[in-house]
Amino acid sequence: MPMRAVQSIATVVSLVMAAQGATAQTYVVQRLPSAPPKSVQAIKLSKEAMAGQKIRLWSAVLLNPDCTPSGTITSRVIDSPQHGQLDIVDAPTFPNYLPPNPRVACDRTAVPGKQVFYTPAADFHGRDHMVFQNATSDGYVRRFTVDVRVE
Repeated sequence: MPMRAVQSIATVVSLVMAAQGATAQTYVVQRLPSAPPKSVQAIKLSKEAMAGQKIRLWSAVLLNPDCTPSGTITSRVIDSPQHGQLDIVDAPTFPNYLPPNPRVACDRTAVPGKQVFYTPAADFHGRDHMVFQNATSDGYVRRFTVDVRVE
């Protein structure tokens, strides 16, 4: 309901109460901002790699403040690289929370998570491109577009 309509209702309530001999009261109704919309967040990454050498492109965890998993992460390849291999694995990883997040204590321990690796072909030198995405059980989706320069 728009704020103007809410204020109008509060004023009407106040006038009706005053007309009946009651003490007039005005209620101020404030609309609080909602949580960020849950939609696809586009992330662009630029990386460098050596021919034939595996690099980690990304890792993620979804944790409670006590460092236990708080849900699931589902990942998938949208656009495969032309000159190498993209691998998505369930593997322990070290999170990277920043203060004042209470999960910063989890940074010292490997916890269940997802990791994405890219291995360029051993004889390839140039640029490669790939797209993958992850979705969390709490409704957040991130789509990663990665450009890799291979030496």
